[in-house]
Amino acid sequence: MPRLNTTGRVHRYHVTNADLANKPVRHLPQPADAIDPLLNAREVRLALGSISASTLWRMTTDGKFPRPLRVSERRIGWRRSDVASWLSACQQKAA
Repeated sequence: MPRLNTTGRVHRYHVTNADLANKPVRHLPQPADAIDPLLNAREVRLALGSISASTLWRMTTDGKFPRPLRVSERRIGWRRSDVASWLSACQQKAA
C-alpha cells in the first residue's frame, strides 16, 4: 500500500516491519542442474531475511559468513551450497 513521506508525496516502496512479517519466507533459488550456482548479494540478502547490504558485508569481513568468490573484476558471488550450509548451521545452533 502506498504511504506518504514527509513531503506529502506517495512513497510506493516504503516497507515496514509489519509488511515484512506478513510476507512468506523466501527460500534460496534452486539449481537448474548439478552445477553449484553462484548467488549475487541481493539473492543472499533476501535468503537471509532481507538483511541490509552493510550487514552482509560486516558479517563477511568479521568471518561470521562465508567469503564470496570473485567471478570477474567487478562481479562476486556466493556458492549456493555455502549459504545453505551456513543457514543450516545457524538453525542447529538455535535448536
